[in-house]
Parts: sequence; structure tokens; C-alpha cells
Amino acid sequence: MEQWCEVLILHLNVKTCRGQGNGAASTLSLSVGRKFDQPPGEAFQTDFAYRVVASLADYLQVALAAAAGPLDTKDYRTGFEVTALDATTTFVHLSYADACGMAAKIAMAAYLGTIGHDKVGFSIVGQGSNGAPVYLADMRGAVERNTMRDYLAVGVHSLKSYSMISGA
Repeated sequence: MEQWCEVLILHLNVKTCRGQGNGAASTLSLSVGRKFDQPPGEAFQTDFAYRVVASLADYLQVALAAAAGPLDTKDYRTGFEVTALDATTTFVHLSYADACGMAAKIAMAAYLGTIGHDKVGFSIVGQGSNGAPVYLADMRGAVERNTMRDYLAVGVHSLKSYSMISGA
């Protein structure tokens, strides 16, 4: 769980991360807030059930689940799988899903309609009249940006772990 916190805390909106318990009673508590410096006490806390689904010499699968989150979000499911393909290559599969209630939909629409209006993803979905690429926008663009943040956080953590192990 501590390694999950090392990865998750790299995201700008995660203010605190704390693991507690053992086995089936393991919980990962996250406090999530705004990007700017915000005290953890003012952030939203979500408690995830933490479960190691499989832990073998060459394969790891971890699942996180939370019934409810901030602003009427619910049904959080996060999965992480990693396996060695050969001596120098590792395959990582990260998945997540959640459901949004009305309050979350209104909050996201307000964000994307105001200060987040210029937030786009990385996928090119068309070409503008001036020939410039048009990138994935709206909620799908926001999801794509968060997916990339998660991917980069896992990569940074992996490099940090490798450096600590190898002395590089």
C-alpha cells in the first residue's frame, strides 16, 4: 500500500494518502482537493478497499474499490497488473472506472465550461479549418489527461524504485 501512496501522491490533486490494515481489511485513504496548496483537512477523503488479487514471482494484480467518493461520485474501481515479459521488459495494465451522479456531472460541466475550457487530451480527432490538429476534449479529454498522469506517475515511481535498488 505504501508504494501505491508513493505513486498516487505524485498527482497534483492528491493531498494525502494513507494505508492501514492487513489482508481483507486493508484500506487506502486518499484526500483529494484542488491543485493549489490546500490543507488536507479541506480536501475530500475517499477510502478504498485494497486487495492483492495475485502476487507471484512474475505477476502482480492489485484491485482498489470504493463505494462512494466526493461530489456524488461512486463505484470506484481501479486495477493494476504488472508482469515481466522478459529480463528487460515489463508490461503494465492500469484500469479504472467510476460513476458520476448529478452533482459530479454539474461540477465537471462547470469546470470544463470555465477554467478547464482549454483542457484537452492527446488524441487527435480531426483537423481545424487552419490545418491545425483538433484534440480530444470535454470529459473524454479529461479522462485521457488523467490516464496519462497515472501512467507517468507509475513510470516515475518505477524509475525511483530502480534507482534505489541498483544505485543508479
